[in-house]
Formats: sequence, C-alpha cells, structure tokens
Amino acid sequence: MHPLMTVLFFFTQWSAPVNLGIPGVEDRNPQTCREQLWESPTCLVWQSFIGGNWEIFSRVISSYWTDTVRIPAGAGADINPAVAYDTLRNRFWCTWQGYTDNNWEIFVSSKTVYGLWTAPLRLTNDTNADASPSICVIGTNVWIVWRKDNNIYSCFYNGTSWSAPIPVTNDPTIMNDNPRINNRHNNPFIVWVRNRDIYYSEYIGNTWTVPQAIASHPANDTMPEIAVTPQYPDPYRRVWVLWQSNRDGNYEIYRTGYDSMNVFYRLTNNSSNDLTPNPLDYEVLVRYVTPNLCGFSTDRNGTYDIYSLFFNFWGGCDTVPVDINPAQDILPVTTMVNGHPSFLWIFWNTDRNGDWDIYGSYTTISSGIQESTYKQKVIDLACLPNPASGRCFFTFSLKKSGNFNLTIYNATGELVKRIDSEIKNPGKNCAEIGVDFLSNGVYFLKLETDESVIVEKLIVMK
Repeated sequence: MHPLMTVLFFFTQWSAPVNLGIPGVEDRNPQTCREQLWESPTCLVWQSFIGGNWEIFSRVISSYWTDTVRIPAGAGADINPAVAYDTLRNRFWCTWQGYTDNNWEIFVSSKTVYGLWTAPLRLTNDTNADASPSICVIGTNVWIVWRKDNNIYSCFYNGTSWSAPIPVTNDPTIMNDNPRINNRHNNPFIVWVRNRDIYYSEYIGNTWTVPQAIASHPANDTMPEIAVTPQYPDPYRRVWVLWQSNRDGNYEIYRTGYDSMNVFYRLTNNSSNDLTPNPLDYEVLVRYVTPNLCGFSTDRNGTYDIYSLFFNFWGGCDTVPVDINPAQDILPVTTMVNGHPSFLWIFWNTDRNGDWDIYGSYTTISSGIQESTYKQKVIDLACLPNPASGRCFFTFSLKKSGNFNLTIYNATGELVKRIDSEIKNPGKNCAEIGVDFLSNGVYFLKLETDESVIVEKLIVMK
C-alpha cells in the first residue's frame, strides 16, 4: 500500500489574506506549481508592470517565502507565465509569452529551488502569434503547450534539448484556445477550448490523439483546468477536468466524473456566476472520486470573491469562503506547500488597493501518517505550556547524541528565530525558549536532528 493512501487531512480555516506581489505596481496573472508531491517546494509567478513594461517575477516557499526575483527576459512585454516543479532535477521551470521581433513568442527559463533563473530560451520563432503557454513535468520530460494563432502546439525537453513544435490541432478555420497540460497515466494530457466547447487530446505512441469533446453544448464552456492524483501509481491515478459553463443561464462549475471524460457533474448551483475553477493536484482521502480542493471566483455577494470547494468523504462538496473583501477578487490558483506541517494555499488577483495585486490565503493541515512516521524517532515530544505566555519548554527524547537546531516560524511560513545547540547525552532533553518577543498567535516549532525532523504547533496567548 502506498503510504499516503492512509493520510486524512483536516481543514481548519483560511487565514487573513497576505500580500505577496510588489507594492505599488500592477501585479497580474498569478500561477503556481500544480503537481505537488510529498515534501516538494512550490513557486509563485506573476507579471508586474514596472518601468513601463510587463515583466515576470517569482517567489518560492518551502519553510518560508523568499524575496521577489525577476525572471530575466527581453526588452518587450512578458506576460502569461506558467510554472512547474521538476522533482527529478530539483528545479522550477517557468514559461511565458514574450513580445519580440514584432511578434509574440514562447520562452522558458529554469532554476534550482533557491538559485537564480537561467537566461530565457526562445522556443518559437515564426510569424505566428504564440500565446497562453502551460507547462508540466512528466517523468524525465518537461512539456509545454500553447496557442499558435488558432491551433494548439506542444514541445518537450528530454534532458538534453527541446523538440521542434508539435501540432496538436491543425485547422485554421476552428478557434482553439486556452490549453492546459497535465499528467494522465504518465502521458501528456491537454484540455482546451474549441469553439466554446471543452476538448482533450493525449500524447500516446509519439503522436497526439484525435481531439475529443468533453463538454459540447450550445452554451459557453470555457476556462478548463486539469486535476490529477500525482502520488498514486496506476491504476489508481485519476484525472478530472473542471470548467465553467453558462448552460443554465449563469456560469457554474462543472467537472468530469472519474477518468471517463464523458460524464460530468455540476458542482455549484445558485443564481450567481461561479468562474475560473482551479483544482488542487492532490488526493488525500482514501478514495479516488474527486480532487480534494478547488478554488473559484464568485459574485454571489455582489462583487467577485474567492471561495473554495472541499470535497468530502461522501462525494459531496463543502463551499468555504476564502476572502469576501468588497473589492474584485478573481483568478484563483491553488497549491500545496508540503512539510511538517503542510499548508494549502490559494493565490488570486485583487484590486483592493487601487491597483491589481497578488494576494494569498492558507490553511494548515495535519495528518496522522505524518505524526506517526516522525514520532518513531523523536519520542515523548511536548511543548509546555501550550498555550504559552512567558517561557516554553520543548521536551523530546533522542536515541543518540548529536547536533540539533530549533526554528520558529509564524503562520505565514516566515522564519522568526533559530536556535542551534548540541545534545551530549541521549535520552530525554529539554530546550527552553522565551516567547516574550512573539505576538499572540499560532507558531510552528521545527526540531531538526541528525535522525529526524518534526514540527509542533505553539499557541502564544499573553
């Protein structure tokens, strides 16, 4: 049995929104890594209007948020970024469309988790307009898809070089747009909008299959996204497609059922407009029915707000508001920041400050498998008293002597304090810390030794 098949995550509540963009400038189109495996970091990318031009920027979070970093690009506008994490190479890959030589072209750059972005590589060079890229890492290959005029194209990196563009569709009379790529049974799988309907194709035997309709209806079916269960091997891996449709008079969220691609279900049902679903690439319950979390934008309160759908054990879904600020909040993207503890994040665009900014909200999640795995090596772990008001004792038992460090993070993942020390006598030990410098709230204490890593939650109440 795969160890994660026993994991059950428990949702608490969404945090207050955190501003993650660049203050005082226009920040748009947030995107983040979608396929998040256990213990993998994540990257947030977006476009900012600085110095009279659009540029691509990024931030990385594992235990804490890094500073904002510009991805090097050309002198023209750079927009519509997409990003993916490469487990094999421990790298992030970012693709975007850049305006150069009087035309839109597709570019790509990569970086180690805490390194610098490489110089941009131009993947297209023709008279067509290349736009709206999407990216995914499947095995040893990095795949990118995009729209070239009215058709969908793809290319891949095999570890040595990038392939020539490969057509997915080839009919200039039919409008194909907004492609999204993900992993279906270790094959590249694409969904896109084809004349207001949702279509898909899969790369099998070195060729793209004939496009097939998922949702074909006289109404508008748009904004498709793909969710997978990346940590499960076949045959347990599942793929879903979610999109928005106005077939019932207003926009609602729909999804396919299981892996069939020909049965779909309506997820929202009200008189408002529910738009731009963005599901999480992670399955944490012992079932294979739905993705676990989906963020979306809705105008049910008068202005557009960010809501989330949590799919419960019985196959239904619970609607939970993330942010209901009176400003316009749109284009949510979801991810998971894995660690001890783990966080679910939703990022989105908001105009609450007079211009467009990137905001995010998170919730902590816990799992029984996580605690049982790590407490086998660090036993009798306790944080006393908890809640704490003045002094706090962090007690633990180790099997052997050695170095340890204790780090304290606030609820947003920012490093607050670090303590390095040495344990000379195995057995029960105690680290004393003062919490006078901490404000009231929730913190996480991370203990790292030569044997193991474990995190405990600390509540400060003065």
